[in-house]
Amino acid sequence: MVFRADTLSQGVGVLKAMFLPSAGAAAVNADVYALFSPLTLVAFAFALLLSTPVVRVIGQKAAAAGKGEACRYVSCAGALALFAVSVLWLAASSYNPFIYFRF
Repeated sequence: MVFRADTLSQGVGVLKAMFLPSAGAAAVNADVYALFSPLTLVAFAFALLLSTPVVRVIGQKAAAAGKGEACRYVSCAGALALFAVSVLWLAASSYNPFIYFRF
């Protein structure tokens, strides 16, 4: 869309319309703000943190301290706990893609 703008000011206007809330689109803004629940923001913060090399650095420091095996067990337990929470959340939600999940 930006490349269709004839001038730089039109291109900036397109970018503003795409990323900044405007007064004329109150219904759209309400829908977008409804997506930003506290759970979504926490998940985004964790995703942002874990997309950095933090986990790798912690693993290297644990391996250097001789606690690599314990770190591996904690990692497996964390993955299993996350899976269990995801399954429970899916089963408790109003939308369930598995039609016979509760039977």
